[in-house]
Amino acid sequence: MRKIVTALFIGMLILTTLFTLQSLTHVLSVDIDLPTGDTSEDDAKRLVLITDQMGTPFYDAIVKGARAAALHQGMSLEVLGYANQNEEALLTDLERSIYAKVDGIIVQGKDTEAFKELTKVKAAFYSIPVVTIAEDVPIEESLRRTYVGSNHFQMGQTLANVVTEDYQSYETVVIYYDETRPFYQRERLRGAAAVLNESELTVQYIGLPASTDEAILQTQRALNQYPTFDAVMILDAQLSSIVIEEIKRRRQIEPLGIYTFDEQRNLDLLLDQGEIDALIKQSPEKMGSMSVEVLSEWINNERDHLEFSGYLTPFSVERGKSDAQD
Repeated sequence: MRKIVTALFIGMLILTTLFTLQSLTHVLSVDIDLPTGDTSEDDAKRLVLITDQMGTPFYDAIVKGARAAALHQGMSLEVLGYANQNEEALLTDLERSIYAKVDGIIVQGKDTEAFKELTKVKAAFYSIPVVTIAEDVPIEESLRRTYVGSNHFQMGQTLANVVTEDYQSYETVVIYYDETRPFYQRERLRGAAAVLNESELTVQYIGLPASTDEAILQTQRALNQYPTFDAVMILDAQLSSIVIEEIKRRRQIEPLGIYTFDEQRNLDLLLDQGEIDALIKQSPEKMGSMSVEVLSEWINNERDHLEFSGYLTPFSVERGKSDAQD
């Protein structure tokens, strides 16, 4: 009996050895892809740029500048964007980027509680630096690391100075703005008011809702209430087409003066056609490149600090072919 057990044990041992040798031969015969040692792609710091106005010339220029700077800095840049002010999607992309633990986030600022909750709590928890671009949010409410873009207060002042050059006595100026009054528009409004309050112009302020249909109705009501106004300042460029189209339904654009900002498409065409008298022109490509530069230098410890007040980019005034007071 003992001999039988011993023989069975030896037989099982031989079979096990054969199976092991067969498996080892199979493994050695398989061509396995191993790392080549070039990990530059994996080692690149990851940045994300997020906007809800993709497809406009303004934000396309921001993306262009950011991509060029990322290539120069050796950073990986992913652009996440939507058209038509899809703010909910922007917030979703912002939250996903935070949980993905990217190295830095560049985002169009949104002056909402949901946005500030993400930047102040979740991004801060994971120590992810957030840079707002083009549209800022108060740092004490958002804990964003810095801002890159125009000085909106100065732009409001500048555009209002153009209006006071064209209209100097007792005429009526209507100022349209987003009724939710996000921070960047409050700054434009504050700058414009600082100039217009010192003039002899009569100024009317009209807030418009976000809904296009409601904005059209509110514009119509304003036109009924102030039928003889002389000039229009539109602080939210996205409202420009709505306001201009409704005015054209009621009266001749000439000699009415229209003044606005450059963030939306087709405004350059209206400027060339003389329907817009003055347009604030910003530097979006510079915003894109500068935001990547300062953020990458911070991440790579090449900067001791980032300016909480932000990094300002230049802007200018471009006149239309036909001015209001020719």
